[in-house]
Amino acid sequence: ERRWIGWLASKLKKVTLSICHYRDVPWVLAQNIFLSVAFYLLSVFGNYLLFVVFSLDVRVEDVFFITAWISLLSLIPLSLNSIGITEGAFVVLYGTVGVLPSEALAAALLVRFGMIILSLLGGLFLLFPAKVK
Repeated sequence: ERRWIGWLASKLKKVTLSICHYRDVPWVLAQNIFLSVAFYLLSVFGNYLLFVVFSLDVRVEDVFFITAWISLLSLIPLSLNSIGITEGAFVVLYGTVGVLPSEALAAALLVRFGMIILSLLGGLFLLFPAKVK
């Protein structure tokens, strides 16, 4: 138990030091906050679009709230890349708003597939970096 608290304290210290480091550069913090909010809103939009494509009656407010919880739950380091945790969270949380487990799982797998495709595309930029002249 003490080891876990020490680990958490070291992580919080790193976050605090990073914030203090960038305190004098507010533009960098504003940029990161903007990008974080944009990423979250795109995630909400993508999830909502999946339910529209599946002709499921899910309110955008529910997607907004549930996406936040899924994002938090996927940070729990219990599996590699939160495989299974995210999908289970989709099934359980969207089940609370009337989505069938099979439909929620299908949506979760499509989200996972989309993330894999985007990651592979990003990997191509790492394999073949642009040459600066």
